Amino acid sequence: MNRILRVRSLIPQARANLSTSVKRFDNAKVRRNQERFQHADGKPVHLKGGPMDMPLYYCAFAFVGGSCVYALYGLSQLILKK
Repeated sequence: MNRILRVRSLIPQARANLSTSVKRFDNAKVRRNQERFQHADGKPVHLKGGPMDMPLYYCAFAFVGGSCVYALYGLSQLILKK
């Protein structure tokens, strides 16, 4: 019986910790992002996020290119194995 009473006393606390409300949608933030990303400045969308987008883009491009070269090297070693 004591266990049931203890569980009953925990139920209101559990309900208080769960939030079912929806966070307010910030329309001003959406408008600022729309203005920034839809501005016709000649940049593609994936480079309009800020100053770090360009170096990250080129690092990712170099990583993919290097990975392709390394994969081709590995394949050539398997093919030309003596």
